[in-house]
Amino acid sequence: MSVMTPEKSLLAYINHFLMSNFSYLLDEIDGYLYYFGGTAGVVTLTGIAAAATYYFASRPIPEKPLVPLDNQAPVLEVSTHNQSIE
Repeated sequence: MSVMTPEKSLLAYINHFLMSNFSYLLDEIDGYLYYFGGTAGVVTLTGIAAAATYYFASRPIPEKPLVPLDNQAPVLEVSTHNQSIE
């Protein structure tokens, strides 16, 4: 007969708690797989998330424009007496 020490009972409790919550989590995930198109849908969504993360992490830094964007072509005033069409 083995004697149950407090350390062993605490470890057994933690192990049982983690494993029962993990199996519950797997059951919940299995229930939601239908909404994403099964395993292939989840793999596709994971791939899209990985590609988006890679894009945002490695996209180039935009360069500063050489000229101010609001002053590229100054508007010239037009005189009204030279606009006659013959």
